[in-house]
Amino acid sequence: MSGLLGLLLVGAFAADATAQHQGLIRTIPGPFQEVPLAPAAGPHDRESDHATVAMNRRRDIVVAFHSSRPDVLGQGNMKQVEVALYTWQGDDYWDHAGTIVLGSIDHDPLGLGVPKVKCERPDVVAVDNRFFVVWTRRYQGAGFEREPAVLESAWLEIDGGGAVTVQNGGLPSGMGFPLDGHDATHGLHDFWVRDCAGVPDAVALTNQMGTDRHEVAVLYPHQTSFPQDAAGARAFELRAVTASLDAQGVVTRGTIHRLHDAIPFDGPMSPDLSVVPGLILPDAVPSPEQDAFWLAFEWQTMEAGSEHGRVQVEYWQRLSGAWVRHDSVGFRSLPMPFFKSRLRRRPNLAAQPAPGTRPQAFLAFNKVNPAPQPGEDGSVNVVLSRLLFDGNGITTTLDQDPLWPNHPDHDDGKPVPMVTRPGSGLPSCFAGRASRIGQGRDVISEDGTAMDTGVHAMVARPAAAYRFHPESNRPDYVVLTLEKRLVPGSPLRVWVGVH
Repeated sequence: MSGLLGLLLVGAFAADATAQHQGLIRTIPGPFQEVPLAPAAGPHDRESDHATVAMNRRRDIVVAFHSSRPDVLGQGNMKQVEVALYTWQGDDYWDHAGTIVLGSIDHDPLGLGVPKVKCERPDVVAVDNRFFVVWTRRYQGAGFEREPAVLESAWLEIDGGGAVTVQNGGLPSGMGFPLDGHDATHGLHDFWVRDCAGVPDAVALTNQMGTDRHEVAVLYPHQTSFPQDAAGARAFELRAVTASLDAQGVVTRGTIHRLHDAIPFDGPMSPDLSVVPGLILPDAVPSPEQDAFWLAFEWQTMEAGSEHGRVQVEYWQRLSGAWVRHDSVGFRSLPMPFFKSRLRRRPNLAAQPAPGTRPQAFLAFNKVNPAPQPGEDGSVNVVLSRLLFDGNGITTTLDQDPLWPNHPDHDDGKPVPMVTRPGSGLPSCFAGRASRIGQGRDVISEDGTAMDTGVHAMVARPAAAYRFHPESNRPDYVVLTLEKRLVPGSPLRVWVGVH
């Protein structure tokens, strides 16, 4: 079934070659290229956003994102998950092999009688020469106040000729292999995602399974308590499940584990008191140690009537089949000499583990003072920190001079760190910058360089992937995606560039 599905996808690409056949060249920070949408999968002017990106060992590229479906009425803010695939052709050129819908709205795996079900917020990671994509299928609308969900996944491979194989356990096209799912019939297992969107993150595991078998861990939240108002107290579990693929294309999943039972999020979700459709937001990156990863996530409590945001960083490893947390540190306000209320959100990690080295990573997140006094900075700031696990615990390095150029005249949001080889000369973080005194909206690196020189009304929400190929004349590859609106009122789209 998996191989047949791959052949059918190749045929679909060929049928739309005129509209979809495009290429990428290394141009960063020059103009980016718009990522083509899947053909015949919704209105041509639909929006796309929330992209993630990965480059495999062969230097192929996959961009995963969700797109809107405004043509589907009566089902809320409907979205579907798409992936654009680019095959490396050599000489700093990539051919667009096609864009497909991985998470289609036309499936109801829980059998709840809903004609269309939302699929959103994918993550993609490279595993050797393959890619793993995971996303959430989310039931919304009347009768689904807590929003039951299914965690879905698929493995992708692009051969040298551009043919794409999708392994999803032999399920119909547009469905993902389930890693978790709400049990609405028997009530034996809950998976609710109303305020967290079940946003998953995948991390490749370094293990001894052999080259014919690949494995990832997926981290994702499940909501356990629901407030009566938009700023009330919530609680979440943080779950982990593994997914693997063997040489015969057989897809399997491991046992679901609870890493945390009750992560709190109390009080406002954002400085302007608006509702944010995703909380906890786990992010994980690999370690050079066997079956280990770094993990970051967010929580928030109320202290004396003020918001106390916190980003937690942990180091986990699988030992004898059980996930063991070796250490945990929190980025938070200290209670003494006086408490400072801060919102801390959207943590992201980056690592480039090399065999035999100590586990290291970069952490970036947003911090903002929700109630600044006269003269205080009320802008959104980026915190960027180095992390090290020395075998006993995690140490952090918050340099005296900030690694990110924050300033009260602009909001810097949704940061993405990047770890490269020593001496590469490449940036270590990207973020969206919005002027508080003008109209500027850009994506910049930590030296202030704008990362897109093309025409735009705004760009935001970067995602980055780095890979080192020493045999290349330009061995450091950076793939960067961002969301861009060309002119006010035009569709928001995902764009991609390669350095």
